[in-house]
Amino acid sequence: MIITINSGLTQPKPSNANSLNACDVEVLKQTLNNILEEKGEKNNAVLNWKDTDSVEVSGISNIALHKFMLKAEQLGKGIVYEKKTIIKITD
Repeated sequence: MIITINSGLTQPKPSNANSLNACDVEVLKQTLNNILEEKGEKNNAVLNWKDTDSVEVSGISNIALHKFMLKAEQLGKGIVYEKKTIIKITD
């Protein structure tokens, strides 16, 4: 049996928020890379790009991820937090 719980929280967008375009995505990618380099996490980080603007990450500290989200907000981007918990019950 597998139980999946989804929950989410949308941060209010800053007043200067706008939608993402290809240029924004490149700026955000570069920002993420810069933060990982600054924090010394570039070598341990695993970035699995699902498509041009979707990435699955591992090996990144919470503080580096938080700094990236703060920077995105400074750039006028909105943040949506989604959590997915998967519980697997086996024999």
